[in-house]
Amino acid sequence: MSYSGKQFIVIGAGELQIPLIKAAKTLGLKVIATDQNPAALGFEFSDDFIIADTMNAQESLEKVQKYVALKGDIHGVATAGTDASYTVATIAHHFDLPGHHPDAALNASDKALMRKAFEKAGVPIPLYKKVTNLEEALSFFEELNHICVVKPTRNMGARGVSLVKSIEELTSAFTLAQENNRDFPEILIEEFIDAHELSIDALINNGTITITGIGDRIIEYPPYFVETGHILPSNLDNEWLERAILTFKDGIKALGLSHGAAKADLKISKNQTWVIEIAARLSGGFMSSHTFPFATGIPLHEYMVKTALGENLPELSPTKNFTSIERAIILPPGKVTNISVPDNILEQKYISHFSVKAQVGDLVHCPKNNLDKQGNIIATAPTRELALRAINETLATIKIEVEDTRNYATIIQNSEKQARILLKSVCVVCKACDGVWCRGQIPGVGGVGTGEAFIQAYNRFKHIKIMPNYIHENITVDTSIEMFGRQLSMPVLVAPIGGGKINYNDAITELDLQRAFIKGAKHAGTMALTPDPASPELFPHVAQAILENFGHSVIICKPRKDLDFIKSRFQLAIEAGALGFGTDIDGIGLKTFSNLGQATTPKTISELKDLAQAHDLPFVVKGVLSVGDALKAVEAGATHIIVSSHGGRIGDSFPLPIDMLPHIKKAVGNKVIILIDGAIRSGSDVIKAIILGADAVLIGRPVATHAVGGGYEAVTAYLNTIKGQIHTQMTLLGVSSIKELQERKDIIFDPQNPQL
Repeated sequence: MSYSGKQFIVIGAGELQIPLIKAAKTLGLKVIATDQNPAALGFEFSDDFIIADTMNAQESLEKVQKYVALKGDIHGVATAGTDASYTVATIAHHFDLPGHHPDAALNASDKALMRKAFEKAGVPIPLYKKVTNLEEALSFFEELNHICVVKPTRNMGARGVSLVKSIEELTSAFTLAQENNRDFPEILIEEFIDAHELSIDALINNGTITITGIGDRIIEYPPYFVETGHILPSNLDNEWLERAILTFKDGIKALGLSHGAAKADLKISKNQTWVIEIAARLSGGFMSSHTFPFATGIPLHEYMVKTALGENLPELSPTKNFTSIERAIILPPGKVTNISVPDNILEQKYISHFSVKAQVGDLVHCPKNNLDKQGNIIATAPTRELALRAINETLATIKIEVEDTRNYATIIQNSEKQARILLKSVCVVCKACDGVWCRGQIPGVGGVGTGEAFIQAYNRFKHIKIMPNYIHENITVDTSIEMFGRQLSMPVLVAPIGGGKINYNDAITELDLQRAFIKGAKHAGTMALTPDPASPELFPHVAQAILENFGHSVIICKPRKDLDFIKSRFQLAIEAGALGFGTDIDGIGLKTFSNLGQATTPKTISELKDLAQAHDLPFVVKGVLSVGDALKAVEAGATHIIVSSHGGRIGDSFPLPIDMLPHIKKAVGNKVIILIDGAIRSGSDVIKAIILGADAVLIGRPVATHAVGGGYEAVTAYLNTIKGQIHTQMTLLGVSSIKELQERKDIIFDPQNPQL
């Protein structure tokens, strides 16, 4: 068909509409883009433009009418990645062009009308209520007696949407929704569905629905719902996906959508599917414009244009079967001070797209919706794992420095206060986390038996002294190290801790606990190791947290009896992008595992070799507390060992990790990287451990306290405080690097062990 001389309107001229503009031009159409921003990027690619508020259907229609009166008829109108579907439908209806009816588009734009239509048609949705004031919201929250979501009825992109767990949180959530509701009085409050989330796109031609793409959504930053990426195609079983498609189609029909695009966000579990929303447009977030065509070779936006022109759709046949992954770049809060991006980033293997919006001098805040992102990266590869690795490795080459101007002391103080409330009898958040108050509390956070193993480890660090060196030249201190193939800001990592329900008073979900550890550590420039929780069903949450944070973690599994079961957990974590894997050899003594009937057994050298050879990644053996075990771990293929007594939670009469560290270092030398875990509570403790033979240390209990009390932000604040202490100590000692520090045995003084 010839398109010469035909004019096509694209509503919106932002980054996500540019592919639609280009697609229309590729077909030979004259493209007129509309946007309220005179500097909109899409105007550069269109043939003409109209300045109009894309969300104001009447204003847009009037301006298009004026354009038509001056420059001739238009032959189609469409949008992608915007909330302007009602505007599109209004223009199409006025000019008798193919498109959804305005009433149907309005149903797909107003969440209250949407749910009313779904309810009438029997489409499964969360329990909900439309409210106009806080009193109504409070009443329904109490009636629901469940975690809920509060959202504006007239906005998209997760703007004004937040999770509410208590009456105290409801007021601020209601206010936020009102502020983002475009002057409409109605607010939606609905039950929270804790299930896997999908994004589905479709084109509809005279009532015939063609599903184009199904992706797994990645949603983070609670209490807000920020989409930080998606993976296409979905990794769910076909049976689940077929059920989701049927529900989506029912939702399309319920809204009355008949010609154009449709996009759904759905939640799905083993037994049920829920529609969260359906929009009368193609998806934003780079799915319809980038990941779908990258993965399949199908030019979806060209087909969207042809649909808007009234053409019949041919069968959509993929020319390739790849996985495409989009991830958002979201920086920690603060002021951007430096941005360094390799010149050849788009030449990196499998990298399909990269953009960074952040500029030096920008002030970054914690994200609250899908607009609060500083960039995006997309990888497309033959397999999901290859695409994930490509993104993670490429991002590691991008250096964006942010000066955190927040008051760490205040964040930590508030976090400790909240943790005391939430943890109650499990932990009172002692000023000195020395294991005295919580001794013997297992399940809980204490040491086993008398608790002496941990108490003595804490006190032992206090006896070891550092000899100052005040008289020296001014130096530049660098606290960074390289570990697991990543540059870390300091030789401090977060210990693998699980059991939000069992050990931490059910004060935090396992997913949120691991999110706080990994993201908090990442924002502090370092890394968290992740655990194998005692309850088997919790492990997918650990893998999810690894996936969300670009694989910036190493999985440490318990020495379960079944080696294949351990390997299956390694596989899940590595598919999520984990940088390494390992096992807790001392986990055979954990009471929390025996209480749940989870069998653990000692491991032979042969069994450890078998585990080590499962993947070509760093292999960690944790729980080493003797020279003999250290040498066996090296023989088994360990690349890293962790000297640890498991926080004194295995036995109360074993030697202390810090006492065994020099002996183990002497025995293994540089054959393996050594970390130590056990009662490290300050930058000074880190310095002592490094001098005595460690390459890095792990900190556990205090980080967990802040994960519960203040989430990832408090974890970041705590770790940055430790980093500051290390920097100060190294300055006082006249030591400029961690490597130099490892060679300075002369500055350690131990009254109990003078030969050090």
